[in-house]
Amino acid sequence: MKVRLVLVIALAVFLCPNLSLAAAAEQPKTGGTLTMGINKDLTMMNAMVRTQSTDRSIRDLMYDSLLGIDLKGNIQPYLAESWEISPDGKIYTFRLRKGVKFHDGREMTSEDIKFCIDYTMNPKNAATGLSRLSEVTKVEIPDRYTVRIHLKEPSAVFLAYLTDIQSFPVIPKGSLEEGIAKPERYPIGTGPFRFVEWKPNQRIVFERFDGYWGHKPFVDRLVLKDISNSTSRFIALRSGDLDIIERTPYEWVKQVMEKKIEGIRVVTAASAGGRRVRMNKADPPFNNKNCAWPWRTRSTRNRSSRQRILASATLPIRNTLEDMSGTSTISPAPPMIRRRPGLC
Repeated sequence: MKVRLVLVIALAVFLCPNLSLAAAAEQPKTGGTLTMGINKDLTMMNAMVRTQSTDRSIRDLMYDSLLGIDLKGNIQPYLAESWEISPDGKIYTFRLRKGVKFHDGREMTSEDIKFCIDYTMNPKNAATGLSRLSEVTKVEIPDRYTVRIHLKEPSAVFLAYLTDIQSFPVIPKGSLEEGIAKPERYPIGTGPFRFVEWKPNQRIVFERFDGYWGHKPFVDRLVLKDISNSTSRFIALRSGDLDIIERTPYEWVKQVMEKKIEGIRVVTAASAGGRRVRMNKADPPFNNKNCAWPWRTRSTRNRSSRQRILASATLPIRNTLEDMSGTSTISPAPPMIRRRPGLC
C-alpha cells in the first residue's frame, strides 16, 4: 500500500531535503510528482507584495534571499558569499555568489540586487519589505558581484532582515513594473523550483529547476491543490488523490498520531504558527492606561485572566496541540526556520 503523508503542524517541510520529510522515509527517492493539498490559495503573483501566509510559503519555493540562517539561528552566506560592515556600522558590502542562475538561465548580478532593493523602497509599489529597508539611503554596485548598501544609522537587525524573502526576494532587473500590484505572471527567481502555472482555486504547479545552485529537490514536479475544507483534504489524502496535506482536521489528529489509520504516515514540522491577541488602544476601554496596564502586570489574578483569554482565542488548535505534546501552546511559537541548502 502506498503510504500517504500528513503534515500535522506546518506547511511544506518537504522543501528541504534534509528536514522532516526526508527523515520520514527510509531512503529518499528522486523523481516523480508530489501532490499536496493546501488550506489557502494564492492572492497574487507579485513576488514583492504581501509576502506572508500561503503566499510567502509558496514564494520560498521559487525565490532566494540574500543571506541564510542555520538551525541555530546563525546568519550564514547564501546568495551573498560574504559581507563586511564598516567601522561606523552604516555601510554593508556584500560579495555575491558567482554562477547563480535565474530560471531562464541568466546569471544573477549586483544589478539585480540593486533593482530589488530600489523596487522595495519605492512606496508606489507597496512592497512588504519597505519598512525593513527604511534605514537604507542608497545602494551602490562597484562591480558585477559586489553590492554596497548605506544605512542612515547602525542597525542590529539589518543582516537578519536579509535572511528572509519578506525583505525582498531576488528577481531579475526590470522584471516588475512600478506600481503594478498584480502582474499576470510571477517574475522568475533563483530558487529550487520553477513556476509553471496557477489555476485560481484549483492548483499551483512547479517543476524542479535543474540549474539550481544549491541542493536540488527530490521531486521533478510539485502540484499544490487548493482544498480549503480540512475534511475534504483528509478524504482526498485517504483516497490517494493527494500525497501529502497540511492542517489535518483537528478531530483526526489524535488517531493519526496514534497510527490508527492505515496507510497514513505523519511528518511533524520543526516549528508551528502562532496565535496572538491584540488590543486596539485607539478605542475604549483600552485607550485608558489604567485599564490597559493590568494586562501586563504580574499578579496571579491577571495571569489567570490572560490565560483564559488566550485559551479562548486559540481553541480548538490549542487543545489539539496540547493533547499531542502535553504542553501549553500559550507561550510564543519557535521562530520559523526556512529552507537553506547545506544548512538544514
